[in-house]
Amino acid sequence: MKTTTRIQKWGNSLAVRLPRGLADSRNLQEGSEVSLSSKGQEIVMKSLANEETLKGMVSMISKDNLHKEFRWGDHKGKELW
Repeated sequence: MKTTTRIQKWGNSLAVRLPRGLADSRNLQEGSEVSLSSKGQEIVMKSLANEETLKGMVSMISKDNLHKEFRWGDHKGKELW
């Protein structure tokens, strides 16, 4: 999705307002964390939601809910397990 917006003053900083359609397409909402970087003439904004979601899910793994090992069949190559 490509769109155009304007940079506006927000206190002593500058802000970019994201159109609702773009925010919705990336599941961004007020309070969503993003990383910003510059690459040549571009400013790149990436959502941190997926990283946080995976980190949160992994942190909930315990001995009580850990899945048992699954047997996928005979070895077919040089697997190390």
